[in-house]
Amino acid sequence: MARRHLPGQASRAEQAGQPAQVPGSRSAGPDQLKAILLILVVFGHTYAEGVGQSFTKWLIYGFHMPPFLFLSGYLLRAERLRQRDYPRLLSDYARRMLAPWLIVSALWAATFGSFSLNHPVRSTIELLTLPQWHLWYVPVLFAMISLAWLAVRLPRPHLLLALVAAAGWLAWGTPLASQIPHLPEKLVDARYFSYLIWFVAGFAARNVHTPRARPWLLVPGALGAMLYVGSYQGGAWPAAIGFLVLNLSLVAAVPSLLSALSTPVQGWLVFMGQQSLWVYLFHPFVTRPLQQLALPGLWQRAAGLLLTAAICGVVAVLHRRSVIDLREPAHAPAAATVSS
Repeated sequence: MARRHLPGQASRAEQAGQPAQVPGSRSAGPDQLKAILLILVVFGHTYAEGVGQSFTKWLIYGFHMPPFLFLSGYLLRAERLRQRDYPRLLSDYARRMLAPWLIVSALWAATFGSFSLNHPVRSTIELLTLPQWHLWYVPVLFAMISLAWLAVRLPRPHLLLALVAAAGWLAWGTPLASQIPHLPEKLVDARYFSYLIWFVAGFAARNVHTPRARPWLLVPGALGAMLYVGSYQGGAWPAAIGFLVLNLSLVAAVPSLLSALSTPVQGWLVFMGQQSLWVYLFHPFVTRPLQQLALPGLWQRAAGLLLTAAICGVVAVLHRRSVIDLREPAHAPAAATVSS
């Protein structure tokens, strides 16, 4: 069957936090960057060890999620948020992002996670407040989008978001968290607060000023990386500060990366980025059994690489069989990313 574009496909992607398609043209940058980061996520989820027990996993977890959240904020336009009332915003995201997440969360809780049949209401609420394992990203992202929706209706929204994000990182993303009595991590996932800074950075980069390359950021980025790497298995404050400095330098390069990746490298990579929600939600059902085997270190890494490659292979097969051409036409120039 010939490949074709389906009417309305771009707007559906837009509401799910993905770039909308301009007729005849589409930048592959956001999708390919999401796919690359998602491959790191998949590989990290094949490890039996925790972050503190594996240096490789420590490295991966040191940088793979902040660019994801930065990109999500970067794809939001303040004027579009102002034009949309909250019921419509909730309806759009519920249909395209929250409903699939809730279904998969319930499925995960019934298989690998936990769900108390004696307390079904509390267990359902905890799927949102304390998401299980990988399922935190979707509700955390929607909470950040909701905060941005509220902020753009107030005076000086970006200053307000910056202050809230900085406070969230300081209180819940540093060792100060252990000094706060009754830390809400038993009531709500701390990443609602500590990861807001990356989303806000992306939102500000898109809506406050035009991002430009800053090569001098390589210096603090390298210093941050050295501080973070050196803090492995010791030094909570150096780890927190190194993580912050390293990722502030990395996310500042995201607009340049989007430009460099604007031409498709591989069709399946673009496809994986556009289907990132589904890959993200379902891949742990495959990686968790391998993780639970707890193989010896080298065997675990080799099996993890093979499984990650196999998941990418499945995505490539699905891309080849798709009747929707998700790749940018070769004759068309790369379009500026349009988003909600």
